[in-house]
Amino acid sequence: MTTQAHDNPLKLSRDRPSFVVELAGEILNLPIPPHDEVLPYSESCTDKSVHDLNADNVVLCRAGDDNQLGIILEIQREKDKRKRFSWPA
Repeated sequence: MTTQAHDNPLKLSRDRPSFVVELAGEILNLPIPPHDEVLPYSESCTDKSVHDLNADNVVLCRAGDDNQLGIILEIQREKDKRKRFSWPA
């Protein structure tokens, strides 16, 4: 069962996808390329071995018809060091 601490940032990011871009740029200091819009995107991914991977949220920055940046938002509330290596896939 999820908690409000896990779900509230996801609700914010789903209601306002640009929130994820702001967090990535301002808090994580990631370079954000110029873009015209930020769109919600599918959280579902599949790898070569057909393992389903589902992120908490994904947004896509676009400039015209060109994709500029995709950001995966994954809420981690516990300091489980094993999780650091589970999502780089």
